[in-house]
Parts: sequence; C-alpha cells; structure tokens
Amino acid sequence: MRDFFRRFWHRLNAPLFMPKSIHYQEQPSPSPVPTTTPMEPTLIQPLVVEPEPREQLPTPIPTLATDLALIRTELNFDRYPIFTTSKYKAKSREIVEVAKTPHGEIIERRVIIGKTDKGVEVGTLGTSHQKTFYLLQHFWQQAGYPEKTTLSLYQLIKHLKLNRSGKTRRLVKGWLADLRQIPITWFNSFYDAELGDFRLTDYRTVLSYLVIAEYKKGEPTKAAAAFTLDENIRRNLLARHTHPLLIDVYISFKSEYAQLLYPYIDRRLAKTTSFEATLTNLWQFLGLSNDAIRYPAERKAKLQPAFTELKGKPLSTGTLVDIKVEKTADGHDYKAIFIKGHRAGALTAKPKKPRQLNLKGAHATKLKPLNPPDLAGYLTKEIMQHLGDPKSERMYRKVATYCSQDLIYRLLSETKQDALEGRIDNKGAIFITKLKQHAPHLFKQKQSPP
Repeated sequence: MRDFFRRFWHRLNAPLFMPKSIHYQEQPSPSPVPTTTPMEPTLIQPLVVEPEPREQLPTPIPTLATDLALIRTELNFDRYPIFTTSKYKAKSREIVEVAKTPHGEIIERRVIIGKTDKGVEVGTLGTSHQKTFYLLQHFWQQAGYPEKTTLSLYQLIKHLKLNRSGKTRRLVKGWLADLRQIPITWFNSFYDAELGDFRLTDYRTVLSYLVIAEYKKGEPTKAAAAFTLDENIRRNLLARHTHPLLIDVYISFKSEYAQLLYPYIDRRLAKTTSFEATLTNLWQFLGLSNDAIRYPAERKAKLQPAFTELKGKPLSTGTLVDIKVEKTADGHDYKAIFIKGHRAGALTAKPKKPRQLNLKGAHATKLKPLNPPDLAGYLTKEIMQHLGDPKSERMYRKVATYCSQDLIYRLLSETKQDALEGRIDNKGAIFITKLKQHAPHLFKQKQSPP
C-alpha cells in the first residue's frame, strides 16, 4: 500500500506535458566529383521523434525587421523552375536545358526534383515551399549569417500573411519538412560562385538541418524551429550570387501562376525594358504539360488572369506597366510581351549637390551602427563598384555603417535602372538624393532663421 501511494503521489506531481522535438538529422555534404559520372548520393535519414527536455527547446530570436520589401534570393533557384503549381500531380520533375559553353561545346544541364538515388519519387516543391524558402533566406541574412538560425513558427506565419491557427501551424511545419527531405539533384547545372563554374553533380536538399519543437502551456501553443540552409546556398548568398525580389509584392499574389512568373519576369527585366516569350514556353516553365492543353487559345485563357494580376506591379528595377498578348508570326501560338516602365516617384532631372552627412557631435551619438565593420566594408566596396566614385569612399563607408543593407541595395538598383534608361549623368548624386528621401535623419537639417 505504501508503494502504491508513493507512485500515485509521484504521478500527481509529474509535469502534465513533455515536449517533443522533430529532428531532421544533418547529413554530410558530398564533395564535388572530378569526373562526369554521377556520384552515389547519401539517402536522407528517416524522421526521428524523441522526447527532449524543455530547456533544450530552441529559443526564438528577437523579431526581425518587419520591412521585407526587398530581399535577395539565391540565383540558381530563380534560374530554373524548381517550384511548380499544386496542379502538378506527378511525384517528381526533371528539367533539361541545352547550353553552349564559352568554347562552343553544346552540353546538357539537368535538374531532378523529388527523386532519390534509388529512383523513389517522394514529391515536388510548390509555391508554398517557394515563399517559405525566400523568407528563410531573408531571416538567415537578417540574423547575421549564423550557422543555425532560430525563429518562431508564428513569426514565419505572420510574414507569410496567413491566419494564426493550429491548421496553419501544421501546414508550415510540413513545408519546412519538405524543404529538408525532398532532394534536388543538379547535373552540371548548379553554379558555384566561389568556384566560378558549374558543379558536375550535386545531390542536395534545401535545408541541411531542421529541428521543430513545440509545447503547450496554456494557450496558445508555443512553436519554434531551428534550421540551416544548404552549404552551397549559403556560399552563393555570401558571394552575392543573388537577385533582388520584392517579397511583399510576391506574397500578395493570389494566383499560383502569378507567383511563379513574377520572379522570372523580374529577373528577365533587370537589364532591359521589355522581353517576349511564347505561351508554350511559359506553360512549360510553370511545370505543366502542353499535352493537357490542346489549343493555344486555352493556354491564353488560363494565363490571362495571372497577366491581369501582374500588370502594374512594382519590380526591383521599375514597374511592369503592360503585358501584351499577340499571335506569333507563324500564327501557331501566342506570345506575351512584358514591358517595364520607370517606378512612380523616381527622379528624372539632375539633382542639386547633396548635403553632406552629419555624423559628428551630438547627432552622431544618437545613431547606432546597423552593420558590423566587416559587412560595412563589403557594402562600401559594393557601393563604389556600382557608382564608380572612389573619391567618396569615406562618405560611402558611413552610409554602409548606418543604413540597412536592404535599403542600400534597393537604392543601388533604382540608380542603376535610372542610368540604364539614360535619365541621369551623376549616379553618385542620384544615390545620395534618394538616400535623403529614405533616411533624412542622416543629414544636417537647415535651421530656419529666428
């Protein structure tokens, strides 16, 4: 009887909940193969669910900046249609591209999504995975490029502009798990910015490490995640093998077609004011088969709502002012002509000489550096490279120290577009004038006479 009461008292005072963590164990990254023979990839380790003490629950980092207007995304994932729509029913995808080397040799670049080395199909990646991937890249950069990044799941749900609920939390956990488990095999198609060349064979997942932990103490349920981006993705992001993207515009689209086409259009219009593509090629880019659509007019009807939603949206270098759909010269297909215009409110006249930065005395003590010295030095070189004004290095160094990198890259992009369209002569003056509009606290304010 004494043993019974002792066991009962122990159970009565035991904690009512023991949190569990979902571990996706990290696997070693395969080294590049010196020959063209595909290497033997390592199978993804299965899901392991085990109890974990509450004190080991990942602690969410402080809330990141809410202004996610401009982010930088890894360029390989924008160059190939890695993500597709929910209407794609197959369990794997293969993308084939025929390219020409600088030596004139014709080669084939391939990307296979959702197929293991044993040929087992495990699924594809959709637009929800793409939005999550974009935000994870931004969170990692905002956190200071750590090896492992921790964030609250509800923080991710907030930036995805979804309702906060248990169902949404389960969906986001599933998207994160897919980014950790669904493999992507790159055959002579992944460009490594450090090597300056394409890797022969790479078998990768988007995330190399993922832990999701949650516990419930009252309401609501607490949930957090710790993740590590793939090593090659991190290297390319640090080497600036990236493309700017307006994430708030991208997430605002309701059509999956518009979500997939927007990064593609933004990248194509980065260095030009217009381009055209047949609807057949756009349909293939979306990961959909042309066999399912018999007539070109059907593809036009399917894509027209997406074109309507895209028209007038801002781009990283301007505005998508118009999308014209016309018949091709042979009359067998339709083509879409995408036209970029200048962003509203941009400068067209040569500005006056800007005022100097006021970073001395009492005003300087109120300003806090936003970037560490090493990152500020890198941003200074980026500004000088784009503006070509080595005499102003000291001023650009102060700008790189006290301004966010997102604002700097956004203004550099706008200045580059203004120069490309021939509207300005002095890129440095335009850059500082734009900076005055977005960060007036950095400049001396003229005091009115008494």
